[in-house]
Amino acid sequence: MIRAFVAVDLEPQTVQKIAEAIVQLRPRLPGIRWLPPANFHLTLKFLGDIDEARVEPIAAALERDLCPFSCFTINAKGLGVFPDLKRPRILWVGLVGDELLIWQFTMELLRTHRVSEPTWQAAKDRLGMKPLTDLIGAISYYCYISVAMNAFEVTTLPEREPTLPLP
Repeated sequence: MIRAFVAVDLEPQTVQKIAEAIVQLRPRLPGIRWLPPANFHLTLKFLGDIDEARVEPIAAALERDLCPFSCFTINAKGLGVFPDLKRPRILWVGLVGDELLIWQFTMELLRTHRVSEPTWQAAKDRLGMKPLTDLIGAISYYCYISVAMNAFEVTTLPEREPTLPLP
């Protein structure tokens, strides 16, 4: 078994800025096992412990399905640690701007199954109706897939290739 996650590589200048911040943080946070800059990444989804033989098929499927998407920009600001300052193990970088708004909208919808009027209005004003509709569709699709996978106790991707073509 191997601990796996889906991640995005960072731009070299971003890696450099994080490395510079770590130089200042290292003496203040002795409990963290610091990774070399070559291992810095943005985690999109933690997969948990999976059979090592499944890593390559999952990676190939993700590469094939995500290949059409170009690079994207994320606005980040602020640092924190998991689980807490007394036992820091993971350093995280916070989101700002549209990324933070999208995250807040998504978390509110997932936690309460509704979105408050202020959150809705802020997202609508900032993103527009079409992107907001797309976001809600993506969240709904994620929930649908999650429920189906949990109901059938699916823990990893199937061995065979998908039979439906990508749009």
